[in-house]
Amino acid sequence: MREWATIALLPGPLQHRAPFPPLQHASQGCPSPSPSPSSGLPPLLPLSQRHRPPVDICLHTTFSESAGTLSLAAGIHPLPLYPIVACCIVPNFPPTPRLVAAPRISHNLHSNKRLEILPRANVSQKKKHRPIHTATTRLPLYIFPITQPTFNLHTFRDTAAANMVDRPNKPTALATTPGLPPQATVDITHNNTRVSATLPTGESVEVLLHGATVLSWKSAAGADRLWLSGSTVLDGSKPVRGGIPLVFPVFGPPSDAHPPTAKLSQHGFARSSRWEFLGKSTSEGSAGSESSVKLDFGLSSANLDADTQAKWGYKFGAIYSVSLDRETLSTSLVITNEGEEAFDCQVLMHTYLRVNDITKISVQGLDGAAYTDKVDNGASKSQSGDVTITQETDRIYTPTGGPRTPVTVLESGKPVFSVVRDNLDNVVVWNPWVDKAQGIADFAPKDGYKNMLCVEPGAVKEWQKLEPGDAFEGAQVITASSN
Repeated sequence: MREWATIALLPGPLQHRAPFPPLQHASQGCPSPSPSPSSGLPPLLPLSQRHRPPVDICLHTTFSESAGTLSLAAGIHPLPLYPIVACCIVPNFPPTPRLVAAPRISHNLHSNKRLEILPRANVSQKKKHRPIHTATTRLPLYIFPITQPTFNLHTFRDTAAANMVDRPNKPTALATTPGLPPQATVDITHNNTRVSATLPTGESVEVLLHGATVLSWKSAAGADRLWLSGSTVLDGSKPVRGGIPLVFPVFGPPSDAHPPTAKLSQHGFARSSRWEFLGKSTSEGSAGSESSVKLDFGLSSANLDADTQAKWGYKFGAIYSVSLDRETLSTSLVITNEGEEAFDCQVLMHTYLRVNDITKISVQGLDGAAYTDKVDNGASKSQSGDVTITQETDRIYTPTGGPRTPVTVLESGKPVFSVVRDNLDNVVVWNPWVDKAQGIADFAPKDGYKNMLCVEPGAVKEWQKLEPGDAFEGAQVITASSN
C-alpha cells in the first residue's frame, strides 16, 4: 500500500498549467508557481482573480496497485476548501481526520471511470452517527504520489493535478467515457452568492450562501415547492424568511437558563453566517431519468465574525449537504466539535412548504405524539388525530413512531409532501395565521400564511452534548407527490 493524493476533476479544459510547487505550511499561504518554460502558458492568476468552479471530491487516500482500488485514509474537512487552479492549502486541517464526515472510497482504475462513494459504518460509540449518503460520479482522475510527510495536515483542491502535466513520467488521466447520459448542471450566480443545480429532467434547487439557505425547490414544470416571502432580504443583512433556514446552535429566543447561548440571537448564527460552497457530486441514469445532484457547504468557527465568536467561543465544523433528485429534496447537517471543550447545541431545519390553501391542509404521522404548545404558554399536550390549521399554530412534537415514521402533509385529503427524518427526534409545525403574519415585517404578502406551512425536523427538545471530537448528524428527506 502506498499513499497517493486523488483529485477528481470537473470535465473541461485545463486553462493553467505549471510545475507542481512544493507544499508550504498553511500559515505561509498558497504558493504561486511560475509557468513552465516549456509550456508557454501564462502564469497563474492571483487568488482573487481565479475562476472558482466547483469540484466533486478531493481526498487523501491509500492506493492498492494490485487491487486497483482507492481507499480513504483522511477525508473531507468542514473548513472552506477553495476551488482554484493550482494548489490551495486548507488552514487548520487536523492531523486526525473527522471520520464521521468522510465516507469510504472505492474505485476501479482499470475497467471503468466510476468513482463510487460508499456509506460507512458508525465511528463512535458515544453518539448515533448516520452513514454518509451514497453518491456516484464519472470524472477523469489524476493520481500522483505524496512526497511530503506533512501532506496529512493539508489538502489540495480542484485542478491542482493540472500542475503535474510537465512532470516526467506523469500519470495518465483516465479518459472521459464517451456517450455519457445527461448530467445535472451546477451554476454559481448572483455575484457568487447563490448556487443552483438543475437536473436534465428540469427539477432544480437554489441555495443562498448566506445561511446556506435553500431558497427554492422547483419541479420540472417550474412550480416551486417551497414558500419564500416576497419581501425577504437576500443580501445577507438578515436571515431569510422562507425556504429552508438552518437553526444552530440554539432554537428560538435564547434563554438565561442556558448561559452558553444566552447572548446569541434567535435561532443562532447558522442562518445568518456566510457558508462556503465545497463542491458537488452527481449521479446519472439512463436518459437522465435517475439523475441526482448533491451540493456541499461548509461553516467553521473561524468563519464567524468577531462578535459571534465572542458570544459563543467554541470550535466547531459544519458540513451541510443538499441533495436533489426528481421527486425528493434531502438536507443533511453534520456538526463536529473540533475544540477541547464540550458544548451543547440544538439543530433544526426550518422548512417552509408551499401549499395552495391552508384551510384544506391536514398533517398525518403525529397522532398520539406529545407536544409543547408555544401559543398556549408552553403547555404540554397530546395530539389526537390529524393536525389541522385553523389558527396560529406553533408546536414542538415528539412523534411516537420515531424519526423514520413519515410526517405526511395532505391537501383536500391527497398527499402533497412526505417528510422523513434521520436522527432528528422532533417536528415543529408552524403557521403564523392572520395576526402574527401582520406583525412580521418581512412576511409578504400578509395573507401569505394561506399558502405556507412549516414542517421543521429538529433536535430541539433536549440539548445535544458534543464532547471534543464528537459529531452529530441529522437529516430530512422531503418527497413531493406527483399528483
